[in-house]
Amino acid sequence: RKAARRGPPILGKRAWQVGLSGVVCATVLSYLRRSAAPRLFALHVAAMAPMLPLATASVSTVRQRLTRPPAGLPAAARRRRNEWYVIRHFVASAAAFYLAIAGLVGIVCQKEALGRPHLRTLHAWCGAAAWVLWGAAYLAAQPQVWRDQWRQRRFSLLSNKRWLWSDSTHRRLGVLAFGASLTAYASGLLGWRALPPLVARCCAGLVALIGASTLGGHGARVRDDPRSPEITRDDPRS
Repeated sequence: RKAARRGPPILGKRAWQVGLSGVVCATVLSYLRRSAAPRLFALHVAAMAPMLPLATASVSTVRQRLTRPPAGLPAAARRRRNEWYVIRHFVASAAAFYLAIAGLVGIVCQKEALGRPHLRTLHAWCGAAAWVLWGAAYLAAQPQVWRDQWRQRRFSLLSNKRWLWSDSTHRRLGVLAFGASLTAYASGLLGWRALPPLVARCCAGLVALIGASTLGGHGARVRDDPRSPEITRDDPRS
């Protein structure tokens, strides 16, 4: 007999990538605290540093929808379980995006104050691309989240949101945004003089490891097949 075909491997509930990204973030903030960086540049680094654990948590959390629920779990409980994964994904990704706005404002104002041109380095281009892609993925999700409220003309920030849906455009934009963010993060580490070269290279290597393990071998390619477990069957409107 042929062995049963297994689905794509899924990140563990407590993915080690999230913890490792937190270590890199803490290292960056530690050196920032000891450096004499200008205030606007310090804002840029302080806002961008937490993006790594937030973005990694966002990707790893939403993929928990692909894991099999405990046997015998009622349909309502399965729905709440999947909704909670998506809500955590939404909060982490939104926080990363809003922090990126603060970081972008900081570095743009810093360069303007110094009279330096923009978009002259790989780090700058990757950072700009990451911000645009992150914003596009965020905007692509909004019509799905607010669809039911728009139809019913009943708007609320705290209730009646449509969390369970699947959209290939949002997913692909999110993967591209995550990859561009990691590239910008690693290039920024290597170009920041406050970091010792060995520390910068080690942190950049860890960022590459986080990206490769998260996007490479852990179900980065999710099928659009309607039979895919990512598409919930708890709600016929999903």
